[in-house]
Amino acid sequence: MPDLHRQLAAARETFGHFLRNWRKANGWVITTPQDWAKACPELIPPGLRVSSGQWANLENAQIKQAQPSTFLQLAALNQALATKQRGRISDALLKERVASGQAICRSDGSPWGPEDWFACYIGNLEGPTELWPKASDDQPPLDLAQLKQRYEALIEAHKLRPITAMVQLLSGAKDLGTEQQLEIEGGLLQDEAIRPETLPALQKLLDEWEANLKRQAKPATRSHQK
Repeated sequence: MPDLHRQLAAARETFGHFLRNWRKANGWVITTPQDWAKACPELIPPGLRVSSGQWANLENAQIKQAQPSTFLQLAALNQALATKQRGRISDALLKERVASGQAICRSDGSPWGPEDWFACYIGNLEGPTELWPKASDDQPPLDLAQLKQRYEALIEAHKLRPITAMVQLLSGAKDLGTEQQLEIEGGLLQDEAIRPETLPALQKLLDEWEANLKRQAKPATRSHQK
């Protein structure tokens, strides 16, 4: 039995790396599947929507026993990608990201269904070779000190007040519970401990916040050059 548990744990890790590779190959951020589903419920009904928090937990192997609904949700997303019609999307950036997405398909060209996603999750099926994790894909464990250094570097680079920075950072944490938000705030501002399972959520927030800061800085740069 211990060997089986280790095998399943390793399969979850590999599955998470595979999801991350697929997302990055599509040019997606971690919120893209959720945002697309919200924008186009006719393609991906609310009950089959993969939330950004759920996606992050799958990527980081934080879900020890995924529910059957998880594989139905992944299949619904994959099926939507297998169609030419991607829905009416008003947001230009989301539209571009959705248009670039490619479905995961079987050898006969048909998209993976729930049974394929489940088989991959437990280690009985591999995804496309170009997306399947290799030894070089292994990610080092997240470290709070490094994430805090990154947070402080962004504050300094953009000349922000600490409280302003925290408000901006947590504005993207709507999918997190109050407890996790307070945990992140305490860890960054008061050196309080953060649970390992919260670190991926903090990394995601930093990624999105940094991207927003860069977008906001671009108009100012152009204006200064004129």
